[in-house]
Amino acid sequence: MKIQTKIFVIILCFICGNNFLFSQDIKYGYSYQYPSEYGSIIINRDSYTKKSLSEKHDIKTETYKSKITKSNNFTWLENLEQLNEKYIILTCSIKDLNFLTLVCERKTSKNYFKNSEIYYNYYDNHSKYKSMPWLRGFDVIKADSFLIEKLKDGTELKYLPEYTWISMMPWATKGDADKKKIYLEPNSAITYNTIVIANGFICVEKPYLYEQNARAKKIRVTWGNNSKDFELQDTPNFQPLVLSDEEDFYKGQLQLEVLEVYDGSKYSDVVISGIYFVECN
Repeated sequence: MKIQTKIFVIILCFICGNNFLFSQDIKYGYSYQYPSEYGSIIINRDSYTKKSLSEKHDIKTETYKSKITKSNNFTWLENLEQLNEKYIILTCSIKDLNFLTLVCERKTSKNYFKNSEIYYNYYDNHSKYKSMPWLRGFDVIKADSFLIEKLKDGTELKYLPEYTWISMMPWATKGDADKKKIYLEPNSAITYNTIVIANGFICVEKPYLYEQNARAKKIRVTWGNNSKDFELQDTPNFQPLVLSDEEDFYKGQLQLEVLEVYDGSKYSDVVISGIYFVECN
């Protein structure tokens, strides 16, 4: 019994260490809601059902056979009835909130890498919140360094997004840059005490870019007069970082600085694809 207790404590410390409230679990059979009251998705192990508002403004329900697989460091939801319809699944839990985002490829996307994201949330106590909680990207004020890539046709790609959504350009900086810091501001009056990181290069069309490029390992987050270091896991899945254990909430700017990295297999450039805060009231 003593040995079992020690093992349990070690496992618990590993899961709860590094200031994470971290979960990769999908709640099978639960109805995740879109911020609009008309949208939802239910994921089962062999199918999924989604509801959306049709062009005629009535509720459209679609059910597809599907499978969930893991490859290239990502968890995928693959539609078995529609060719090339697949999604990267990103999840996290923050207290009573369970977030699920599906990242897919959309040819009409203005993003060079054609990412598009559909965000959902599940929670039990609907009377607790006045509006639907959801993950929202920050506005980017500036970055001390960022990567500029020149394509064969002469086009320059600037890896400094306007907002820190996965559906925008990722933030990327050279591995040998003196300062790897980005300055952010919430585009909302809502206060927050937790941010969510989508680490590494996330691209549905080119999932191998995650492994090829470096990912953030140790970061420093500064807000107001406060600063806190976090060690990230080497995963593209959502990683919540609690800024204050005292339930103190903040609504101003913050800075995120990369201190250490997980090496890329091909490039030294460091990439973070998404930085979010929880918007709810």
